[in-house]
Amino acid sequence: MSYHHTLSANLDFPPPQFEKISQWVLKNGGRARWNFADRWTGDGFVVDTRFLRAAQVKNFQSYGLGASYRVLKNFFVGLNGKIEDGHRYSGWDAGLSSTWNF
Repeated sequence: MSYHHTLSANLDFPPPQFEKISQWVLKNGGRARWNFADRWTGDGFVVDTRFLRAAQVKNFQSYGLGASYRVLKNFFVGLNGKIEDGHRYSGWDAGLSSTWNF
């Protein structure tokens, strides 16, 4: 469980009484990693996110997949994507990443 409290923000979308957001967030999920070729690694996850205080979105689920390629012994480059789906909310993102393992 995590707790997040923001500083005042001048945002266009919330009504004035919501300038400060104080929220409790509960996240449950799982992640798996697997090697599927000599230098390739796959990664997948599912996460359920629930807001325990009043919020515009009560809950949503995140689904992600990624693949990374080992360039050097300790250096990887990857491509990943994520979809989020909930009541009155949906989103997605895709990214390119690099990782050094020490």
